[in-house]
Amino acid sequence: MHKQNWMQPNKPELKRRNLVNAFTLLALSPWLFCACIHHYSKHVTYSSPYHEPLITPGTKFAALPPVVQQTIRVEAGTQEIADIIKDARRDRVVYHVYFSDSQVYPPLFIGMDGSILNPDLTVAMAVPRNVIGVLGSDTQAPLSPADLPEPVSRALRARAPGMDVQAVSKENYGTQAAYIITFKNRRLPSLRIMDDGTVSDEK
Repeated sequence: MHKQNWMQPNKPELKRRNLVNAFTLLALSPWLFCACIHHYSKHVTYSSPYHEPLITPGTKFAALPPVVQQTIRVEAGTQEIADIIKDARRDRVVYHVYFSDSQVYPPLFIGMDGSILNPDLTVAMAVPRNVIGVLGSDTQAPLSPADLPEPVSRALRARAPGMDVQAVSKENYGTQAAYIITFKNRRLPSLRIMDDGTVSDEK
């Protein structure tokens, strides 16, 4: 009779080992599955085609009070704005306007009423009353050089011949009116010309 090799397990023993291996694999399956998912998730990256900021200087400008917008237009024209910050930490609101060309256009500090403020928040240029085309809820469109009376136009041509005008505003002083003209060339001071053509001062 052929004798069974003592190194080879008999059939019952082999069956028992297979069952143990099967139960072990079954018990480890959830752990192996979670480990694989965790390993895969750590290496998954997503890319979105939308990268533009939700709040831009343009949207901040549009949210400003009209008088503050007008001050920015008069002082900086169409210069590119880098950022606008609303500072409400003190007892009043101050708008900090920063321009892309910071060497030519330093930060502009504006009060709620459109006044220009110094860095220490003292008033550098107060907003005049009874200004046409600049202030108030019933403001008209800003004036243009074509709206100037002839004496004012002559004085403007004499004082700044050929210069490009950036903005024109009008201030009423009783029976007289003054026209404030600012230029696109920031090196030129703005002119204040009375309605009779007299240049009262330069700012």
